[in-house]
Amino acid sequence: MNASLLAATFALALQPLSVQEEQKPNRTPKTITINKLGDATGKAMLQTYFTLEPMDAPKLSPKKFPPLDESYAFDYFVAGFVALDKAREDFNIRLKVFSQQRKESGDLAEPATRLLLRIWEYNFKRLRLDHRQDMGGGSVDVYLCWGGKAGGEQLFDVDKQYDPKGASVNTVYIYDLPSFTNKVEQVRELAHEYAHAVFPAIGGFEQPENWANGYMGEKLYLKWLAADMAAGKLNNQDVMGVDPKALAAWVAKEVDPLMVKAAQIKPTSEMLNGKAKVNMDAYIGLNLWAEAVLPQRAFARAQVIVGSTEAKDLIPALSNALVGEDPFSVTLPAQVAGLKVWLPFGKCQINGLIIDKKSGEWVQVTVPKTPKPFRVIPPKAD
Repeated sequence: MNASLLAATFALALQPLSVQEEQKPNRTPKTITINKLGDATGKAMLQTYFTLEPMDAPKLSPKKFPPLDESYAFDYFVAGFVALDKAREDFNIRLKVFSQQRKESGDLAEPATRLLLRIWEYNFKRLRLDHRQDMGGGSVDVYLCWGGKAGGEQLFDVDKQYDPKGASVNTVYIYDLPSFTNKVEQVRELAHEYAHAVFPAIGGFEQPENWANGYMGEKLYLKWLAADMAAGKLNNQDVMGVDPKALAAWVAKEVDPLMVKAAQIKPTSEMLNGKAKVNMDAYIGLNLWAEAVLPQRAFARAQVIVGSTEAKDLIPALSNALVGEDPFSVTLPAQVAGLKVWLPFGKCQINGLIIDKKSGEWVQVTVPKTPKPFRVIPPKAD
């Protein structure tokens, strides 16, 4: 991204983000700080840009708040850019994080942007997901609010500050920042609401909430973040300054038990078709188990070919996603060592692991006490 286009982007922060270089900025930031976040190739896939001074005109939240039915005003923002083509480093905006205060220390806006860019990178590389381009020019707008009841929410909304006729926007709100101090909770809440904005929606639940994608995303993203921190691929500045041990402990408590439970049960439509928390947990656990045993490409494909908002449709999607996949090796997670587990490999040839039972498109196997890699040869596409 060249300097003139960057300046224009900041200058037109309150206008639609199809920014053209010939447009003249109506406000130019006095100070721009740029952080380049490299990946394993050394290329800068992600960048955050932020100003130290307030904008000339505040950004108003699309949502109106009681008791006066008024918008909150935000004087500062951080822009998050991504390179869709690493070779060209041609950057596109994907995040705007608005805040009401810019502090010298403890400011959450830039760390939040950095975390969400890392999660965007997971979506793009592992799940082949990107933001909806018909909303906010591909940007998710995040509002860090000093008021409100502690927690967060995601809303698809209409923003008349971007366009008097109303521009469709994808928004996330985090409330009561003074109470938002626990680092693991910061990561979890941001991941949860961002997942509502971008992850495929499965709904129909009544508890703990209607849509499962928030809880699904938080558990999947925090699992990946913890693993990459443990492997030295990310540092804690990529993850809101969280203690890696605290994040790993959260995953061991909130993620692993769901995966282990799901692994031991052959999935049925009935277990996913209810509206209670136990049904949502079954859906999330099945996804976590699938992510642990399927190739990334097949797991990503399964999320797409579900083809509905109903949890039960995940079951056939998992085995169908393997059709035409290249042969692959898999080592079952240590968490299931010694257990009998079900795998969506009923259509596949399995070498190096004894099948105890087959039922439709699923097979049951006994995991060795020391899991070793085995080979899976999926069926060819017609």
